[in-house]
Amino acid sequence: MSQDRYFCGLGILKIHPFLLLRFPYSTSSTTQINQEFIKRLSSIWGIAEAEAIAKQIWEALLKNASIFPLPKNVHLSDENIDFLESVLVRLEQKEPLQYILERAYFVDFELFVNSSVLIPRPETEELVLWILEAQNQEEKTVLDICTGSGCIALGLAKKGKFRKISGLDISEAALKVAQKNGIALDLPVDWLASDILNSGSEIQGDCDIWVSNPPYVLHSEAVEMHESVLLYEPEIALFVPDANPLLFYKSIAELASQKLKPGGALYFEINPLFAQETKLLMQNIGFEHVELKKDMFGKLRMLRGFLPNA
Repeated sequence: MSQDRYFCGLGILKIHPFLLLRFPYSTSSTTQINQEFIKRLSSIWGIAEAEAIAKQIWEALLKNASIFPLPKNVHLSDENIDFLESVLVRLEQKEPLQYILERAYFVDFELFVNSSVLIPRPETEELVLWILEAQNQEEKTVLDICTGSGCIALGLAKKGKFRKISGLDISEAALKVAQKNGIALDLPVDWLASDILNSGSEIQGDCDIWVSNPPYVLHSEAVEMHESVLLYEPEIALFVPDANPLLFYKSIAELASQKLKPGGALYFEINPLFAQETKLLMQNIGFEHVELKKDMFGKLRMLRGFLPNA
């Protein structure tokens, strides 16, 4: 074999500097490249996560969601190698794959994401499903507060039958992401800019449901979080002061008590550390039938309550 070429199943390819610098010279198949990719990433992400990341990368590269087990005889162009190189470099800098590929999956659809918004979590899917489970034949109005990528609002719009859904956020950059997702999914959600802690006058009353996944992580909890979250996900959407952990819940619940229809429902994603305190807060503000719900990991992650009927 010459110094500048290698064999990859379907043909002779020019060796890319990426392979000389990062992969063993003997690499001659996609399977071997994949193994080296996982090896390099496992020290950062862990072996299981590295394997899952590699699978998603190959699916994106080869545009085939059923590509595994990975065939050896795949032609890799210079563009393919450039893609692998850029992805690996960014992953080694602990950047989340969702931001690199600019996509994340929520419920069963794809969302555009970037570092202006949180990456949607499975627990938040459960919150959406909880709301949908309680839906009856009446088409209600919904307000999603701290909407971020719009995942909750869009999940409800796609899966439920509601008369009107709005998403609210303080971040203009986040609202641009949400709006882009709404257009891509062709879902009619209204997007509103507002600081829920210092405003709310522009929010119309007589809404049936409010839902929010607000910032709830304590700054002291940061030591337990993966560096990828701390380095890349928006701090404004994550953290609250240790001295005031229920900051957003108090503001939202108090405003909801004035704006929701009689009998209206307020749903929250919550910090399990303060589940009982958040429940008591809602009860003290005047909500009835306040209920905590565990997520798939057994943590008290969701909460809902209802205003009294008139």
